[in-house]
Amino acid sequence: MRRIVVLAIVSSVMVLGGTVESVLAQDCHGRLIVIGASPWEVIERCGEPTAVEDVMKYIPQRALDPTNKTPVYILVPVQQSIWTYNFGSTRLLYYLTFQEGKLIDIKTGDYGG
Repeated sequence: MRRIVVLAIVSSVMVLGGTVESVLAQDCHGRLIVIGASPWEVIERCGEPTAVEDVMKYIPQRALDPTNKTPVYILVPVQQSIWTYNFGSTRLLYYLTFQEGKLIDIKTGDYGG
């Protein structure tokens, strides 16, 4: 019963969202994928992604300027992998972002094709 409630809440969030919206979980054939999952967990539950895009993001990180001892922010390069899942025209596209072996973001798009 609790699983049905969770699925209903997740489905409601996804339906009410806009064109590209962050969600907390993805439903893969009745099995949920949540933030923090590993790539092998996602493949086990959802199968192989439709597409994979590896990107380099630059994330601000706080550091200390050695000359005047003040805090500064530097951009640190971080490798991310964005997996796209297309489950057909009756379901939304899912974009899963992995960083350092963990799922860090799930976004939905328009309906698949």
